[in-house]
Amino acid sequence: MRANFVAVACLLNILPALASGPADGAFDHLKSLEGTWAGLVTHGGSPRDGMVIYRVTEGGKALVETQFVGSKAEVTTTYRLVGKQLMVITGPASKLPAKLTWLPAQETDQMRFDSPLFKNRATGKYSRQSLRLALIGSRHLVIDWQLLASSQTVIIAKCDLHRRLKP
Repeated sequence: MRANFVAVACLLNILPALASGPADGAFDHLKSLEGTWAGLVTHGGSPRDGMVIYRVTEGGKALVETQFVGSKAEVTTTYRLVGKQLMVITGPASKLPAKLTWLPAQETDQMRFDSPLFKNRATGKYSRQSLRLALIGSRHLVIDWQLLASSQTVIIAKCDLHRRLKP
């Protein structure tokens, strides 16, 4: 009886490790972005000073990103694990709603997400979104959102940010 109890206890300790995979590690890496980042933000015009805030929510199961804080273009994006996939879900404020899936890469300092092909409600054309995050050291972050439509790439947003230190 004691041997069965020990075997079950060992199995319960091993299961989380078996269930985790590359997406779990990538999500943990994303959660390290938590905090306030400031720098140059470009969204439909010239670069300007801006801020992006990352907040871990839902008991560590989601990372919420708020870009263009305080502007009319403010948008919220959520990063979360859905099964064994790491997904990015854009908020309702976005005119281009999308679910982007993480694409594993060899570079540990870069993460890329792509959406499936979807019909853009504004133009009626088929499009795809792409997001690239590049963390340079622990205090410099570059974000590129792109819309790929009709063999043409349009930059939705570009951010060149530095982590703000807590006072």
